[in-house]
Amino acid sequence: MATRGYCLCKRTSWVYHGDQTWACYCHCDDCRRNCAAPVVAWFGVPIENFEWTGDKPNTFESSKGVFRHFCGACG
Repeated sequence: MATRGYCLCKRTSWVYHGDQTWACYCHCDDCRRNCAAPVVAWFGVPIENFEWTGDKPNTFESSKGVFRHFCGACG
């Protein structure tokens, strides 16, 4: 089964196959600022099951080893 998603303008998109391996809620300063939200929900999948489709995202290293990906057009 494939799960797909995309940014607001639909230029940057992604797909993964299989199940999620973990999920959590975070309310740290970095996550809240990244998403402009009081709490953020995250989930993980094995990297070999994940693929960026459409435009590749821009990447920002918000702290050592933590990379945030976002659309270059809509953010």
